[in-house]
Amino acid sequence: MPSLSSPASPNGSNNGPIQPSTNIYIRNLSSTTTDDSLYQMCKQYGTIVSAKAMVDIRTNECKGFGFVMYETEEEARKAIDALNKLKYYVSFARSGTPSSQESYSSRLKNLEDSTSMNIYISNLPVDVDEKQLLNLFKPHKVLSHRILRNEDGVSRGVGFARFNTRAAAQSVIDTYNNTMLPNSDHPLQVRFADSVAQKRLKSQIAIVNGNRHRNGSISGSDITKHVPSPQQQPQLGQPIINQLNLMK
Repeated sequence: MPSLSSPASPNGSNNGPIQPSTNIYIRNLSSTTTDDSLYQMCKQYGTIVSAKAMVDIRTNECKGFGFVMYETEEEARKAIDALNKLKYYVSFARSGTPSSQESYSSRLKNLEDSTSMNIYISNLPVDVDEKQLLNLFKPHKVLSHRILRNEDGVSRGVGFARFNTRAAAQSVIDTYNNTMLPNSDHPLQVRFADSVAQKRLKSQIAIVNGNRHRNGSISGSDITKHVPSPQQQPQLGQPIINQLNLMK
């Protein structure tokens, strides 16, 4: 049975010691294992944030391994100890392997709140204030909205809004995402705000990546660039200009 401090990764490589976390890696799963059956198997050891059985897209069968993320490291340790006494080979998951990256992406998607009416806006021009932001959303009904600001009152270029329906929130996302506003160097990024579970997952991953960065082991693939290429830069359409004229 592999050591908990340095288990082999799914591709057979070993990239050094693994830091304890809330995410565990389980091998020796049956070919019929699904996300749900993996969740049911592991839920007795703690509160599960996500469970992902890695499936071969050609056969639609489990590849024999998967990932489970718990709310606490203590719960993850409990699961590792218990499952290793059975027929499984379990360890803390290694951050950065292709399978763990795929699992993270899938978990993030699965943790979406399909009922959310909250949106997140970034790349706002610093001169856009709350009233102007509200005007952008007309004619939709906004329950609340705000712009994040530094202590000196300068906008961080990030805002949030809550609508009375999800359809209204989706309409605003469809209208303004990847749209250029005047006095802005980058297009707006508009999406549904992260759910509590998504925030928790991102926080956990950030801690792991922070540790790797301090240890000098971070790679270029860990850094995602969000600025579109010149060919992808959107244009400022007349409907947007008309809406912005309401701000003045």
